Amino acid sequence: MPGPATKLILAGILTYASVVMHEVGHYIVATLYGLEAYIRVVTTGGIPSIAYTNVDFPSQHMMAYLPGTALAGPMMNLLIASVLALIMFLIDDWASGVVASINAGMCITNALPSFEMVNMTFRILPLNDGGKAVYYSSVYPGMHVLCWLCIALMSSLSIIILAYGIRYIASS
Repeated sequence: MPGPATKLILAGILTYASVVMHEVGHYIVATLYGLEAYIRVVTTGGIPSIAYTNVDFPSQHMMAYLPGTALAGPMMNLLIASVLALIMFLIDDWASGVVASINAGMCITNALPSFEMVNMTFRILPLNDGGKAVYYSSVYPGMHVLCWLCIALMSSLSIIILAYGIRYIASS
């Protein structure tokens, strides 16, 4: 059975891998939509780059793909958090709880939309994945509602996982 120091190192490695997997989520969905995509791995994780060379951008056809591509990263964090929370409960492992909680937090902070105003004008730029999804989904009213529902569901599930993870870690 690994000791606490080994578990902490493993939790750090898994957290870094989670950041990279977040970017892989963007990559997978972008390539499924037929976009050229690649990931540049850096010390803070990864930076996805999606090339719009094979589409007319910003056509309405293209705008339909962007909310799904933007929300794919937080969805990957939710998936990782769910799997690790299950492991945490099944084998009673606090390191899994730490990384599950971190991933749930990453899902929340990336899925809840945040924006910035540019030069005190009414032009708004999205700052994170949720902001991009809401911004790009506004082209289609039905998609806009679906996007908000998806964000609400992902955030709610993440809050539950985060709360249980913190509770579990505190009681260990």
